[in-house]
Amino acid sequence: MTVPGQLKVMIVDDQQTTREISAVMLSANGYRVTTCTDCADALQRLVSDPHDALLVNLHMPGMERHEFLRALNDLPLERPPVKLGMASKMASDGVSLRPELGLRHVVWKPFRGSELRQALRAALANGDELAEA
Repeated sequence: MTVPGQLKVMIVDDQQTTREISAVMLSANGYRVTTCTDCADALQRLVSDPHDALLVNLHMPGMERHEFLRALNDLPLERPPVKLGMASKMASDGVSLRPELGLRHVVWKPFRGSELRQALRAALANGDELAEA
């Protein structure tokens, strides 16, 4: 069983509101949360400060999501973070789970705190299983 207070989650989203709300939702449940505004910043920070999980917006400008997931897999990390994506239901036709890149879970926006926490718990507990929240 995972203990939230011991787990670090990084939220990567270009929208400040989404970062802040997601951080509050997870912090209120004991997770240690850091945020990044873009993929390049996240990659740089993960090398020096590993995290247990990564929640990334799948529709951000800049680095394409598959390029980001590949770069993340290439980082010299002892234990890569569990990867969760978040995306708008309206853009769901362009989103697919990419198990070969390590993307195992997608949380659909707008989401409730309970949905985000459930997806995170499932991802951390079942890193090898595919799931959608």
